[in-house]
Amino acid sequence: QIRGDNTTIFENRSPVRVCVDLRGATQSTSQNLTITFTPQLKPSATNQATPDEDFNSTVLTEVIQPGQTEVCVDIIIGNDRVVEGNEEFCVQLSSENNDIDFGSEPCHICVTIMDLEEV
Repeated sequence: QIRGDNTTIFENRSPVRVCVDLRGATQSTSQNLTITFTPQLKPSATNQATPDEDFNSTVLTEVIQPGQTEVCVDIIIGNDRVVEGNEEFCVQLSSENNDIDFGSEPCHICVTIMDLEEV
């Protein structure tokens, strides 16, 4: 199963590094695994981050090569001067390889952006 950890970042500490790894694997993969990271709205968020204002929603692709067990991407975070409280967005994971299990959660990786302005 390929998984990533939820993460938190202050809005002035861009970019946020999001990583996935081969959880539970006793060894690395024997073939290239292309992983697509799609930053998007988090449906269950109390305070949703706005795509392309609070975070860059460009789809990113990385390859876990034989011998590797982890791959990371950097997502740019917007640093605004707006009092808006902490905000959240999701990073959905996918691959052309149908054998990869990303789990059943509606949000594979949750990113919380900590607002610097006082609410």
